[in-house]
Amino acid sequence: MHAFITGATGFLGRHLVEQLLLQGWKITALCRDMGSAYTCEQGAITWKQGNLNDIQSLRCAMPEAVDAVFHLASDTSTWSLNHRRQYQTNVIGTQNLAKVALENRAIRFIHTSSIAVYGFHDGAVDEHSEMRGMDCPVPYFRSKYLAEEVIREYIKKGLDAVILNPTAIIGPYDTQNWVRLFDVIRQSSIPGVPPGRKSFCYAEDVAKAHIQAFIHGRCAENYILSGPDADFTYVYQWLGKRLNQSPPTRVLPSWLLKTYGLGQTIFSHITRKEPKFSLETAYIVSANVTADSDKARRELQYKNHFTLDEMLEKTYQWWLSQHQQATSTKLKDVA
Repeated sequence: MHAFITGATGFLGRHLVEQLLLQGWKITALCRDMGSAYTCEQGAITWKQGNLNDIQSLRCAMPEAVDAVFHLASDTSTWSLNHRRQYQTNVIGTQNLAKVALENRAIRFIHTSSIAVYGFHDGAVDEHSEMRGMDCPVPYFRSKYLAEEVIREYIKKGLDAVILNPTAIIGPYDTQNWVRLFDVIRQSSIPGVPPGRKSFCYAEDVAKAHIQAFIHGRCAENYILSGPDADFTYVYQWLGKRLNQSPPTRVLPSWLLKTYGLGQTIFSHITRKEPKFSLETAYIVSANVTADSDKARRELQYKNHFTLDEMLEKTYQWWLSQHQQATSTKLKDVA
């Protein structure tokens, strides 16, 4: 089997590459910068330089009649100055890739969307819930909603596509998403706990679900990939114990976090430096975003192999190794 992957250099992409190679797949991966290409002990990867916004580069990179196109690449920025870039990547880039996949007669297209398309609800969502992403104040949510609309248009044109909606993904290789909570606790950068609650899922399990979606998924269907639910108070306490820190215990009201995020965002427009905590981030961490993945368990044999504590521990061990490696490199440079 032959897979073409976007986002292979990213957090979830690295997990998918490993799982595909373990199952004997041949992999061709798209890479904007060949300096980001890597080797994998599980097998060989053929890297092709290209950009989602350059449709001709996609035509050159994607093999004819490839078995699976796994579209993982996404711009997850929560900074307002990146909105145009985010739309270009998440919406126009998806349109370009779907067009080329149809032209090149790809057998199946697996689109990695997000729970974000459902927006904010009071309770847990499932595939029957109203998709409120377009009405959400977070542009990332809107861009993922619009990307799904693009996929549905291409399904009408003949593309065999399955849509996956993971919740908050944690695990090794994460450098810019939920792993930032480790630095928040270590640096005591926020004097309180966000009021939100999330469904967490483990990156390796989500990667395996992508392969199962290729095999068992039904065309035009959404599959939510979730896991154990927890509020930020629990996560902060766990991280505090592991990092030997005293995490904040006071739950901050959402209006205060949004006010702080707005101030940081306004200031960032002056400095032109991305804030660590934006208004969009405040909306995300203040909301309850939980979900039910019963459909994925039934149809894709999706499984949560680890408890939340085990997920956090595995992520922590990887995060710690990266910090130790960075410290060692700095010491060598000084010497």
